[in-house]
Amino acid sequence: MITSLREKAYSHIRNKIQHRELIAGNRLEELKLAKELGISRVPVREAICQLESEGILCQVPRMGTFVKVPTRDDIREWCELRSALEGYAAEKAAMHATPQALQEIEAVHRRMLQLARQIRAEGISDLRGPLGKEWEQVDLAFHMAIVRAARNSRAEKLVSNLHIMDMFFDVCAEPVNLMVARVCREHGQVLRAIRRHQPKAARETMATQLMSVMQLLLDDYSDGRFKANYWNNINVYSVIQDQSPKQNQSE
Repeated sequence: MITSLREKAYSHIRNKIQHRELIAGNRLEELKLAKELGISRVPVREAICQLESEGILCQVPRMGTFVKVPTRDDIREWCELRSALEGYAAEKAAMHATPQALQEIEAVHRRMLQLARQIRAEGISDLRGPLGKEWEQVDLAFHMAIVRAARNSRAEKLVSNLHIMDMFFDVCAEPVNLMVARVCREHGQVLRAIRRHQPKAARETMATQLMSVMQLLLDDYSDGRFKANYWNNINVYSVIQDQSPKQNQSE
């Protein structure tokens, strides 16, 4: 399959967000991205436009393109969409998952349990290190394995985009030891429902998990921790933007 330069640039930027090399409020540099890929700026610009249309990037007048800084409404909408789509996927997986698809889900969950034990044993309290990054990728793999098991390619694309938006959140909204225990427990409940061919239980368990995540993120946003970690990135540029006319006058 031939990949166009625009698709290459699109995947490159998405991967940077997915691996937290770019987080909410970070400014994108077209020239730097083009040099990293060994291509011109045109396909990079086209990829940026596509990601902007998907709500992943945003334009700030006179300043450039940034990874979108989520609002409370964004958080609520993303989590509600994920709850609906992934609840549907879990239900379908419980009905139609092949033995191979079930094995994939089980293998990812086993790896998650191993990582959780290691995180607790090492007393890790920050997921920014290598172990934390692997945890995030395995968590993503679990959700995507369930969506693939539902055998709905359109849902898979939508859920993939929503998970990219999850990576805007640079820190965990709850203590790490509590988070890994909660996620393993909730994922185990979803897995059991799928394994036992219980569609309603699979849907409800997945939806409940994602709505609880929404509440954690909204609470985090409301008490100021969210703004401290994310809004400062964009506020710096807002200050520069506000000062730029004065600077021009002084010159």
